[in-house]
Amino acid sequence: MRLAEEETKQKEEDRRLRREVNIRRMEHKEDTEEQLRRRTQQQKYAIGIKGRVGPMIDMCSSDPRRIAPYFQLIEGVFDKFQVKDSLNVEILLSKLDVKMRNVMNELNNDERYDYEVVKQHILQRCRFSPMKLRDEFCGSRKSKDETFPALAARLHSYLRLYFQSRQAESFDRALSLLDKLNSRWQKTETKKGPVSVSGCYSCGNTGHLAEHYPKRIKNEPVKRIMKCKVNQMLDGTVNEQAQDGVGKRVQVGKFFKRPFVKVQVQGRQFCHALVDSGAEVCCISKKLFDALNLERMGQLRIVGLDGQSKKVDATWVTVTPQIKHCEVIAPSVEVRCAIIPDAHEKLLITPDVVERLKGTE
Repeated sequence: MRLAEEETKQKEEDRRLRREVNIRRMEHKEDTEEQLRRRTQQQKYAIGIKGRVGPMIDMCSSDPRRIAPYFQLIEGVFDKFQVKDSLNVEILLSKLDVKMRNVMNELNNDERYDYEVVKQHILQRCRFSPMKLRDEFCGSRKSKDETFPALAARLHSYLRLYFQSRQAESFDRALSLLDKLNSRWQKTETKKGPVSVSGCYSCGNTGHLAEHYPKRIKNEPVKRIMKCKVNQMLDGTVNEQAQDGVGKRVQVGKFFKRPFVKVQVQGRQFCHALVDSGAEVCCISKKLFDALNLERMGQLRIVGLDGQSKKVDATWVTVTPQIKHCEVIAPSVEVRCAIIPDAHEKLLITPDVVERLKGTE
């Protein structure tokens, strides 16, 4: 009886163990199929994301000025399409050129697949100094094939990179940085000590003065004033010129060629504007002012060749460069001019206005 009961218990135990093995085998099979299904979905998701996001992102430039805006661009694309963090670094690595990939060789395998580590490493190795970024911003000029919005975007990028390099991310930090730079630039260098080393007037050596010159023979003082002999005829000519003053007319063409620029005033009148590097205010003749039927807008104080200061009427004039056989569509330059009654030239402009006209071409 006891033997039969033990055999029955053994059979029941064997059946239970077989059921547990079968259940575990089924669970393992389901887990394997689930993992395979998830892996397949991840691969399809990665392929789909790369196909959608990849064409929107250009290759990463090796120019340090464009690297930081490049990361802002791709991170904006990642946020828009909700790209997973595991795919960010894969997409970034596929957009690096040979030079940038050589920079990545300094990272180990774990760091190479971390997006933040890769980003900070590239920004650290490929960057300009704050002084270089400031010079890039101050020295930027508009090129002929560049639009004004593109120039503004480029200047904004340089300024933002400079503030980031100085860790001035907030408005208060930016004001503090500007105050520091302003206080530093206002400091004047003071030279201590004597301005020049005194020396001997006779021999030119230092260590003694002319009155203590050892080889001096005569005790007479050194004559430093040379006298000019003047006859009666020369003296009379000089006095006559001094009384008459400066001549009324100087033949300028015999000495130098005056620079002129062809411009169009108020979109109607074409004329040759004289470029005067010594002038501080642009001038327009009374004759041209009346011909254009302009309005007087305030007054200006000017100083002429005679050195006397006087007030004259002023007006605003729009000037555009004149190009032959072409229709000018460039924006006009607005200039404030003093109205000169007896001006010889129709329009007189400063070199600053010429630079502004060149910027509109």
